[in-house]
Amino acid sequence: MAPKERQVAALLAERAQQFCDAVALRRESIATSDRFYRDLMVYQWRLEALDARIAAVAATAASMPPTATAIAPSDTCPGGTQDSSTGSAMGAATKSQHTELLDYVLVALQEQRCAAVAALEERAAHYAVGAPAATGRLEQMSIDEADRQRGMEYLRALAQDTYDEIADEAHEILEVPPSESGLRALCAALKRRRDFWHGQMEETFAAWQQATERMHRAGEEALVNWGSVTAAVRAAPHGWQLSGPCTGTITAGSAAATRQQQDLPSEVLQALATASARCLEAELLETLGLSGLCTGAQDVDFSREARLALLTSMLKCLKAAEALHRVGEALLQALASRAACGGPPSLCCPLRNWTGNSTIEALGPWLIASLAESLCDVARRGDIRRSSDILRFCSTLGGSALANSVRATASTVRSNRGLTAGQLASVAGFTRMARLLKEWPPTDDDRSQYKASDWGSTGGGIAAAKPFGQLEWLLGLGVKTTPDQ
Repeated sequence: MAPKERQVAALLAERAQQFCDAVALRRESIATSDRFYRDLMVYQWRLEALDARIAAVAATAASMPPTATAIAPSDTCPGGTQDSSTGSAMGAATKSQHTELLDYVLVALQEQRCAAVAALEERAAHYAVGAPAATGRLEQMSIDEADRQRGMEYLRALAQDTYDEIADEAHEILEVPPSESGLRALCAALKRRRDFWHGQMEETFAAWQQATERMHRAGEEALVNWGSVTAAVRAAPHGWQLSGPCTGTITAGSAAATRQQQDLPSEVLQALATASARCLEAELLETLGLSGLCTGAQDVDFSREARLALLTSMLKCLKAAEALHRVGEALLQALASRAACGGPPSLCCPLRNWTGNSTIEALGPWLIASLAESLCDVARRGDIRRSSDILRFCSTLGGSALANSVRATASTVRSNRGLTAGQLASVAGFTRMARLLKEWPPTDDDRSQYKASDWGSTGGGIAAAKPFGQLEWLLGLGVKTTPDQ
């Protein structure tokens, strides 16, 4: 292996890893920044509401007549005792005044609520709207009108819930003593509350700025590392055959090119597999991190089409070299680590959001083919534990649809003679593995017939992870689930 070839291979794998890490950091920073921004909106709404309440309470306290704070001489009987009828009348009048004050405050809060929603609508008309998951955490930007409406509904609900809480708090006006001193005590308490929310807003604003700066730095790092990836591809020896259009099917190159790729050193193949896995991870799992990311450099094309063209060229090279299983293993190792630390973001959104999506149409078959080759590789060796880990990983990543597609995909490796993983295990005489691959997922009765170690680890990692998404789009949208030969 020539020194230049080894250097290019190492650079490609290293920069692809750094590119994926930067995109993942940008995704995390965008989600964090979005959460802080929503907190800032809530704090601003609360501060505006408190300002309105303080002004109304202070004005009412200032307008109260002296009889509301002290007992006038004319209201006492000759013996020095208070006229009960007069005192009752004063108390009723003051309570009525408190009720009028509450009504006034509630009207002001309703006006603020409407203004807040109108401001959200105005901003949504000019800026992208996020589509938070059920947890409220941002996972992707809206990609169609239905997504935008869901994002707006979330924001409207946030405003509704916040102002409902504020309106409930406003009823404390009725609980203060019916006197000027009672209102002034309430006003002082509201000012202290306002100081608290001011402090929260200042802290959150500083955190929002840091998250935003981190997002920009991560984006710059992603672009720089992508430039290094493309530079490594340009410097790759001709025998790698890293070129070609981005298509949705897997097509073989010329016979001469295929022979050259089959002779590539193992070190090169592993570097290509690592780079391909990291790029697949970025394109399929880090869509939020890639959103809105572009470059002004004339020598670096960061368009989605250019990224997919480069990635598919690497995958075609690995397929020709019968090394796609390395991509599946690299994905398994990297994403299992992520799942152990909290899990990757969803692989895909609801089915309708992916209709006609060029990323899925281009990379969906490659994802399945890579995982299928990895499963076939371990099935030939009778490694039931690893087979279980791969299928559990598929279920975690894309639900039963992905796991079933991977099980049903035949290998393109010549020595595997076009067989699926289950067929390879059956031919090799691995009966338990063949049954596992045929009847996945196993039932509780099936589990009792095997040792616990046959099913992979049960603590942490991907074993206990909950599925993050479904890949019904692969079966329902006409997207190929098996690559062309």
